[in-house]
Amino acid sequence: SDIDSLRFYKAVTIGATIEDSGAIGFTNASVGQKPYSVVHVAITRDGSDNIIITWIRRTRIGGRWRDGTDVSLGEDTESYSIDILSAPGASPATRTLTSTTETVTYTIGDQTTDFAGARDPVDIEIFQISAVVVRGFKTEFTG
Repeated sequence: SDIDSLRFYKAVTIGATIEDSGAIGFTNASVGQKPYSVVHVAITRDGSDNIIITWIRRTRIGGRWRDGTDVSLGEDTESYSIDILSAPGASPATRTLTSTTETVTYTIGDQTTDFAGARDPVDIEIFQISAVVVRGFKTEFTG
């Protein structure tokens, strides 16, 4: 409930009083709630020139690798937003894809609509989605 709210705090050292201390403003941007960026991004093409994008998610909660296969999700649901860019860092995105798994397909039909043909290389940004702060930290990739 305090996200984006300005609060004032006073730090009081030994021998000082709260009245003698100046207030410092802080706006909680909820950076600690953002999902970590994904890692190990890979791009492959199938025989039809569809682009298959894969990655591995990370977690900010309970990250111990207990079962040897995957870390806990740490979010209410697994969801990702993938921006297809016209150039590295370009804004706004040419297309935004969504996925509930660690893979998404950018079809040749969408590539043709967006860029008049197969895109090579393709510039992307991937975000894991959080119910609290929406997009997490981004991963940029060209491939």
